[in-house]
Amino acid sequence: MTADDPQREPKPLSQADKESASIPPSATKAEVFARVMKQAAPFLAATWTMIAAIGLGAVGGYWLDGRAGTRPWFAVAGTLLGTAVGMYELARVALARPGKGPPE
Repeated sequence: MTADDPQREPKPLSQADKESASIPPSATKAEVFARVMKQAAPFLAATWTMIAAIGLGAVGGYWLDGRAGTRPWFAVAGTLLGTAVGMYELARVALARPGKGPPE
């Protein structure tokens, strides 16, 4: 924000947001870490799914190119397909409604 921009008031948190975001003062570092990891787990899984999908698409495409003699077309197509699958998974997790549990 620049000096010319008006300061915006933060949006008030819902009760569910307050409960999920609040960390009791008596919480140990291990409890805080466990809570953060539990909240981040779906995003970490989606990230690894994206990496695996892109990698498998590229390697599979490269293998098909070797068999068909069409370098680099299957590798490019496999990489693009893997990227699309990975982005879908990431968007599915990121756009899941809070409070409905993990996406299925």
